[in-house]
Amino acid sequence: MAYLQVKDILVHAEKLREFLRDFTRRHELKANNDLLAGLFQEVSQHEQQFKECLDEYRKDTSAELLQTWIQFDGVEDLEEAMDALSAADEQDTQSLLGQLLAAEEALQRVYELVQEQTSATKLEELFGELQQIQDHHLRNIADCVSEYGQMHRD
Repeated sequence: MAYLQVKDILVHAEKLREFLRDFTRRHELKANNDLLAGLFQEVSQHEQQFKECLDEYRKDTSAELLQTWIQFDGVEDLEEAMDALSAADEQDTQSLLGQLLAAEEALQRVYELVQEQTSATKLEELFGELQQIQDHHLRNIADCVSEYGQMHRD
């Protein structure tokens, strides 16, 4: 198992978030219905707001805390999520939405992993908050994906 500093874990998560922002902005323009366009817009906005939230956190947090070493094996999961979403770009919409949901779930697992691995109270609180925000976002996406799936089954 690898060890990474919290700041580096956040950088890896931010790479996926940036990828998701670009990916969803591109697909929002190509969307063939309002529900799909709205879903892509929601994800893009969430990713931007999350970035701003993390930027503020980095400013308000001591360098020492961000340099905390944590046993962490989630980098590969984030990279695989990006690769899978890139491959889904050429697939049908339902597959693409499934991979989008999987990428968001990968981010959720990262926050859970970090929270489990740290003993620093401030980091536990931060990653607990990130999990809550991500969980709420995941439920919204899952609802939209489900609604889209039902719309296309009927």
